[in-house]
Amino acid sequence: MLVGHSMGGLIIRSAGYYASLNEELGMKNEELDAQEKMSEEVPSPANNSSFFITHSSFNKAPWLAHLRSVFLLGTPNDGSWLEQNSHLTARLLERINLFPTRFLSKALNKRSNGIKDLRYSILVEDDWQDAHANDLVPPRTSVPPLPGVQYHILMGSWLRSTRPSALREYFGDGLVGHGSARGHTTFGDEAALAAGAKVRTAVFNQQHHGGLLTHPEVFQYLKQWV
Repeated sequence: MLVGHSMGGLIIRSAGYYASLNEELGMKNEELDAQEKMSEEVPSPANNSSFFITHSSFNKAPWLAHLRSVFLLGTPNDGSWLEQNSHLTARLLERINLFPTRFLSKALNKRSNGIKDLRYSILVEDDWQDAHANDLVPPRTSVPPLPGVQYHILMGSWLRSTRPSALREYFGDGLVGHGSARGHTTFGDEAALAAGAKVRTAVFNQQHHGGLLTHPEVFQYLKQWV
């Protein structure tokens, strides 16, 4: 079981992606090792095995085999509306290109890399190294749910229930909207989920982003599903 709040949930998903990628590379290495033993040939520099991690240096992730549940508390699976709007505002001020707007743009861009990570929740390092990483719609590698894992998406609803539902959905817990927390691009299509993967969602009313960490109903939910 893994529990992640906000960016912590993104770290869990990113770690799962790289661990599963390493496992895939490790399986290819084992196949190559078996072929080499059978053929008793010495690999040449042109051999395709040079593109894989060597078996001796392969870093296995045994925790993947034991992972059954992931709890994502207020995790911006599709990014935070607040950071997206901040980025858009900074870009617009920069394009106006006057002294006051350039000053404000530079001030906005002093946001930490951790905050900027929340813009579209990019989980793969190569995407951040891309030349278009700061575009309004940057490249984003798909990171699907892990097979055999049940994901619990726990969301806060900051506005009162008397407010229009569209506003409550958009603002969510004050930092992460409900649409992003649900991760429609990742968890939205149940038919496309990996084998054995499941998704459950729960909304906790009148709870802000940080409040999810100490909310007693969240604690009871965790106790119920652990």
